[in-house]
Amino acid sequence: MRTLNVDFSVFPVLKTERLLFRKLEDADETVFHRMRSEPLIIRYLDRAPDADLEATRMHMHRINTDQGNNMAIFWMLELRNNPGVAIGNIAYWRMEKENFRTEVGYTLLPEYWKKGIMKEALHKTTDYIFNTCGFHSILANINPDNQASASLLTSCGFKREAYHRQNLYYNGKFIDSEIYGLLATD
Repeated sequence: MRTLNVDFSVFPVLKTERLLFRKLEDADETVFHRMRSEPLIIRYLDRAPDADLEATRMHMHRINTDQGNNMAIFWMLELRNNPGVAIGNIAYWRMEKENFRTEVGYTLLPEYWKKGIMKEALHKTTDYIFNTCGFHSILANINPDNQASASLLTSCGFKREAYHRQNLYYNGKFIDSEIYGLLATD
């Protein structure tokens, strides 16, 4: 019987031609707070912004705990020609190891949008998730109004698998969601 055993005790630093994928650090709290609270960045995430830095620190602690328990992997993104300056993140979480399935999520600072950065990050990390970790499928759950994310996912080979009508309740209203999926065999 096949089993999935992931081990992030040695953090997997990844690189592409333009990007460095590194561990979330305490020094990232200010930029990470921006990623979790700026209206333009979170407008399609269907959750409240972090109220303050303490809320962001608590989220960072949850990320590191889940990573330490091998239940998630979270990379901060930097441009290799500008090290030490985080510009976004990409994470795999909600790991269903018994089903060899995980969910991807990502954010990028607006000044780096439309440069192919997240496409490069998604390609690199899906390769790692499939070929190093051994997952079979990745899902992405997006707000249907987020056409940039839908375009990114389809350009990376994800297929739209489902459209859920009013399955989320946020901010006093029911909202829809779209599910995209990518198989290791795609």
